[in-house]
Amino acid sequence: MNKKDISIQLYTTRKFEPYFSILNFIKNSGIKNIELFGLETLNVDDFKKMMESNDISAHSSHVGFESLKDTKNIIERAKKLNVNHIIVPAPPASKNRDFRGSFELNEDEWTAFGRDLSSYVNIFENAGLTLGYHNHSYEFVPLPSGKLPIECMMEHNENLKLEIDLGWAIAGGAEPTEWINKYSNKIIACHLKDFFDKE
Repeated sequence: MNKKDISIQLYTTRKFEPYFSILNFIKNSGIKNIELFGLETLNVDDFKKMMESNDISAHSSHVGFESLKDTKNIIERAKKLNVNHIIVPAPPASKNRDFRGSFELNEDEWTAFGRDLSSYVNIFENAGLTLGYHNHSYEFVPLPSGKLPIECMMEHNENLKLEIDLGWAIAGGAEPTEWINKYSNKIIACHLKDFFDKE
């Protein structure tokens, strides 16, 4: 893999602000790309200046599912920063559940979520962007029927993309190569983590 194809997920640096120093550190490491998060609330103009001054680009950004309703805002922000891929990292949050609880869905709920997420694909494509999903471990834990949540949600639109997180896939008991092969036409990127088994 060429170093120019590697990005740093900015979410992993969220406790080390200010971001200008972080971007400068990334630049000095020789990496040219980052993956954003919180695009819906980011001060786009200021962040664009920081990126330009450090010669860093952002090809993708994580965006909360609920923020997709404000589609125009997300698309405008992505365009300003030259972001090409919008990635949803989790099902919608619930007032009565913590982060982990948002993944405690039954098969019908996973299917409905996949259908709802897929309904935005054409809107983003028409704007020249792709829309995808980033998995955690929960999507690879079998439902009572034996079907996996990842299957329930990825089957509604062939153009819904996947940013496969290899570490979380393993943590969920999956064999990553199996899913890379299954979704080879959907995968636009992968996340690498510093653990290697579900223990």
